[in-house]
Amino acid sequence: MHILDFVTIIIFALGIICAGLAFSRRSKNIKSFFFAGGAAPWAMSGLSLFMGFFSAGTFIVWGSIAYLYGWVAVTIQWTMAMAGLLVGLLIAPRWNRTRSLTVADYITKRLGKRTQQIYTYLFLFVSLFTSGAFLYPVAKIIEVSTGLPLNLSIIILGLFCILYTSLGGLWAVMSTDVLQFVILMSAVIIVLPMSIDHIGGWDSFVTLLPKTAEDFVNEEFSWVFMIAFALYNTIFLGGNWAYVQRYTSVKGEKNARYVAFLFCGLYLLCSVLWMLPPMLYRDVDPGLGIRESEGAFLLMCKTVLPAGLLGLMLGGMIFATASSFNAVLNITSGVITNDIYRRFNHNASEKKLMTVARLSTLTIGLLTIVVAMLIPLMGGIVNVVISIAALTGVPLYLPVIWTLFSKFQTSFSVVFSTIFSLTVNLVLKFMLPLTALGSLSRASEMAVGVSVPFFCMLAFEVYFRIKGQKVADHSFPADKKASGTETVEVEESETRDDNRFSRRVVWYRNNRTHNHAVGIHRRFWAHDNMWRGRAAALVGWIDCRTFKKIDILFVLGNILIHRNLTRWTAGGLVETLLFKIMRTEPFSTRRTLKSIGLDAEFIVVGGGMAGTCAAISAAREGIKVILVQDRPVLGGNASSEVRLWILGATSHMGNNNRWSREGGIIDEILVENAFRNKEGNPVILDTILLEKVHLEPNITLLLNTAVYDVVKSEPGHIAKIMAYNCQNQCRYEISGNIFCDASGDGIVGYCSGASFRMGAECGSEYNEKFIRDKKSFGELLGQSLYFWSKDTGKPVKFIPPEYAYKELSGIPRINQVRADQYGCKYWWIEYVGDMDPIYDTEKIKWKLWGVVYGIWDYIKNSGKFEDVENLTLEWVGLISGKRESRRFVGEYTLIQQDIIEQHHFDDAVAYGGWAIDLHPADGVFSEENGCTQYHSKGIYEIPYRCYISKDIDNLYFAGRNISASHVAHGSSRVMGTSALGGQAVGKAAALCLKLNVPPAGLQDRKYMTLLQESLSLMGQSIPGIPIPRKVNKASSAKISASGSLSLSEIKDDGPWYQLLYSAAQMLPLEGNTSYTFKIHLKATKATTLEVGLRYSSKPSNYTPDEILEDMTLDVSEGEQDIEISFSKGLPDNRYGFVTFLKNPYISLKMSNSRYSGVVSAFNKFNEAVGNFGIQACDKDYGIESFEFWCPDRRPQGHNIGMRITPAINAFAPDNIINGYVRPTASSNAWVADPEDPAPRLTFRWDSPQHIKELRIFFDTDYDHPLESVQMSHPENVMPFCVRRYRIYDDAGRTLCEETDNHQTIRVHYTDVDTRELTIEASHPSEHVPASIFQIVIQ
Repeated sequence: MHILDFVTIIIFALGIICAGLAFSRRSKNIKSFFFAGGAAPWAMSGLSLFMGFFSAGTFIVWGSIAYLYGWVAVTIQWTMAMAGLLVGLLIAPRWNRTRSLTVADYITKRLGKRTQQIYTYLFLFVSLFTSGAFLYPVAKIIEVSTGLPLNLSIIILGLFCILYTSLGGLWAVMSTDVLQFVILMSAVIIVLPMSIDHIGGWDSFVTLLPKTAEDFVNEEFSWVFMIAFALYNTIFLGGNWAYVQRYTSVKGEKNARYVAFLFCGLYLLCSVLWMLPPMLYRDVDPGLGIRESEGAFLLMCKTVLPAGLLGLMLGGMIFATASSFNAVLNITSGVITNDIYRRFNHNASEKKLMTVARLSTLTIGLLTIVVAMLIPLMGGIVNVVISIAALTGVPLYLPVIWTLFSKFQTSFSVVFSTIFSLTVNLVLKFMLPLTALGSLSRASEMAVGVSVPFFCMLAFEVYFRIKGQKVADHSFPADKKASGTETVEVEESETRDDNRFSRRVVWYRNNRTHNHAVGIHRRFWAHDNMWRGRAAALVGWIDCRTFKKIDILFVLGNILIHRNLTRWTAGGLVETLLFKIMRTEPFSTRRTLKSIGLDAEFIVVGGGMAGTCAAISAAREGIKVILVQDRPVLGGNASSEVRLWILGATSHMGNNNRWSREGGIIDEILVENAFRNKEGNPVILDTILLEKVHLEPNITLLLNTAVYDVVKSEPGHIAKIMAYNCQNQCRYEISGNIFCDASGDGIVGYCSGASFRMGAECGSEYNEKFIRDKKSFGELLGQSLYFWSKDTGKPVKFIPPEYAYKELSGIPRINQVRADQYGCKYWWIEYVGDMDPIYDTEKIKWKLWGVVYGIWDYIKNSGKFEDVENLTLEWVGLISGKRESRRFVGEYTLIQQDIIEQHHFDDAVAYGGWAIDLHPADGVFSEENGCTQYHSKGIYEIPYRCYISKDIDNLYFAGRNISASHVAHGSSRVMGTSALGGQAVGKAAALCLKLNVPPAGLQDRKYMTLLQESLSLMGQSIPGIPIPRKVNKASSAKISASGSLSLSEIKDDGPWYQLLYSAAQMLPLEGNTSYTFKIHLKATKATTLEVGLRYSSKPSNYTPDEILEDMTLDVSEGEQDIEISFSKGLPDNRYGFVTFLKNPYISLKMSNSRYSGVVSAFNKFNEAVGNFGIQACDKDYGIESFEFWCPDRRPQGHNIGMRITPAINAFAPDNIINGYVRPTASSNAWVADPEDPAPRLTFRWDSPQHIKELRIFFDTDYDHPLESVQMSHPENVMPFCVRRYRIYDDAGRTLCEETDNHQTIRVHYTDVDTRELTIEASHPSEHVPASIFQIVIQ
């Protein structure tokens, strides 16, 4: 080293001593010496905590690991950052609340003096080794850098630390910590770029770095070690007596949190800065051994730093690392002074105590020097550090921390857990290696050290809670003034009324009248805690020796009654006969509503389809969910309160989106509703939704509960929401980790301050072209209110209310009124005008009520309708169904082009397919068309970023309030699409909680892949995202089938179809193959038939906008077979449309046979969804023109009978593992041979497989919209769905069997080892062969 380096170190040392002397003036009393007066700034305490926890191990131990293994060293230190976060959230504020001078002081108050003595001696003993472990590496640094002998370095550094710690106390420690932090960080920032430059730049470093250096973990430092070490660090950081000082030395719990959070942030950043230099040094000298690598950091510094700066770096390292030793020294001497000496010398003066404090600092310091000198004999620093952590860290600190949170733990449970855990750890550390089992691995040693004390305390906790044993509250009353000390400020705990009832009983003790029993009875019912009240009542009764016999019977009877025993006890009989009394309370100037605190991991506000699916999705991942709904039922606009049908991408089967019904939970609901309720009764749908939520044990459902406020812990972070239930008159404070606003109007987003929009953007903002004139069309979609009518079989008169609308000429669509229509058919009874869609909701409802009753008056009393005498109003909506209000701003805003052009997003998690559907704001009163709808050629993707707030880091949106422009919202708002997005949000929230990342963090590619794959597994069917083969053991099996469909003929055994509209047969054709089709038809006269082969320009679409080949065939009169041979083949495997253009003189012979992935389509009209056979636009709205080819609803919609050459072989068993659960460019299903009497699939493996779960995806006809209300369906089970199946293993054992299936996805749990699995599936009917899309075996 250069002389300048030595000068720098000396100057540094003198500065530290001066700081100690300066702060010795502030340490005039014992509290200031050890407690910093309780007024230390949180930033200073946080930096001091960081520098105190930071040790030479950072540069020596972890620096060595960084040199040898690379990034593993950073991962190890990030466990310390995670510990800081957990301590800040949970432990630090609890310590601050106790306002104890030391941990020993707290133990005395909470557990008694004897327990405190035990822990004091244990702490002192362990502190000798921990402080020695801090001192040794510092001396090692001096040895390496200066050449001084190791033991001499230990002595010099130890004496120096003793000097300034004994002078200044905690103020000196914290203040010099801050100074050292600034200097050290400045030096490190200088070293890093110089090191990178020295080795030739970053690219050179990356090139030379071994691949293993990029791993987060390795065999020695595994994930088990990391998790255990993180838990250990949490306990160590939260319970070490030296570090607890940093939380208690600041004012208030909030500042205590900040101390730990600052520690967390610093460790996240500094870990990388510290570890890069030794990693870089590997490029300078790759040949260092294990022992030599301990100096890698210093060697790099010596290599690149000029004279003087090296001294600055070494000085910073030495004294910053020594800070850890100083902290332990300070707290250890504090324990001796406060908790040992003071106990025997109660009247010791402050001067005497200060003398003892400094002498104890000197004594402990000298003992530590001795221990540090013995470390080489203990196996070296790495072994000592890890062993101390595993052996003592958690056993010594966890039991005490546990008492901060539990009132049940006793001194015995705490001491026993510590002693038992230490004993177990010592035996495993020192005795186990003497046996044949050998030593534990580093990860196992750490895991045992963490788990043993935890399970000890957990066992005691469970035992005491069951027993009901509780010790004194651990929140200590403060504001006590003692002679010569300052007043300590603490938060007062809430007062409790646990003993009020017993006082009431004693007050009545001399009342020998019947009123005594009445008083007891009243208190039984009035007390919040009934069981505690009953116990106190019984104690009071025993004390009242003058009770009458009737009172005895009454008290015993009440106790029996409330334990759900028979009511017909003597006391129960007395109560029944005599004590049916009302509750009375005296006048009070003010009463407050009952407040209930709830917390969960995921809070969903809004119980519409989006919120319901979000809650279920998260709950099924094991996440605790609270679902808050402001209405008495679930479903939102789909519920019996509004009665709108659930629709999405299928658009009433009126667009070209084949097999596009939303999957997953919403599919499960719609399929179940069709099974139970194919007639479309909205009340039955209510029961299904409530049942789905009720059956999820992880969901707490709050109905009739409206959120009215949000509490944030930070400007961009929600801590809890405030809600009120108008039925039980309770207020709720609901805390959570992640929140989802699925409330429609966005109450949570609004109250949290999240950015939102309301109204229509200008076209220039997003370059959207489908922009309507705001003056004539308005800016918002309106609200609708429906009515239902029925025929009573006898005349019913109707007298309209006064507010019924009478000027029917002001309703342009009054001529569309029909007496036989009701409900959603009157979707055009809509209005918002220029009113606010939220604040004016009630005004809008009254206006719509007037319209509804005016229209019904028109139907009943105008004389323009026949057969209306027996009609009556069965129901009128009490709330309006909203289409649009607030749209919140996310990380991305969905726009018109994303829908029409079907843009791809790497973070797609849902899809839509409803038309862009814009309504005039004046609605029912507007001269404009009631709606203007334009479709895309296929479904479109919705990115994850539309569901996360750009402002609030723990807030999702789901439903109609997601991030979309006004135009795009015209499509994304519908309930099927909203529900699909909601279940994606629920899945995402669960993943965030499991990975401990915020919602925005899932945008990371590796996390997004996990989310998309898990969504695919639940049937989400994100375009282009299959179920990954890696999660499916079926993909490694040899798959065989008893037979598969080879489609060479669609039997022409069905009805005739007259070509009043053009028809097409959609078939999954093989690319570059020429096909011949033979059909049977009849003609009423000689004519021509125009046929063609078409396909979609986009393989995943079903809009036949490309014509491959056309031909015109002569047809004679009568029945005949026509052969159609196409000379060209499709460009690749995809659906082809064999088209037959309309000709009323020709009828085609249809088929009764139906197959998965095969359907006929017709160029008809569906005006309800803007389908007029062709989509054409005479304005530049940015809309594409194309034809609509859509299926007919069953029982129509027959396939066209035909013979096909060559046969279509798109139904093979290999489809079962391709990951797609519905048709896309091909059928994606295994379809059994229709002639096979017992279809079966078999999976064979070369070695036994352990099977835990079987997930089977059946065909419930994703082409059918399954409208949830009003529209009835021809079947309650979809005709393609396999009803009966059985799965058995290689021994023939039945693993699962179903005889009446109707659902899309069936999950069966097993626990079997087998080489073979077979599934037998019965054909659903004689016309429909069995089919399965996917089988996932896990």
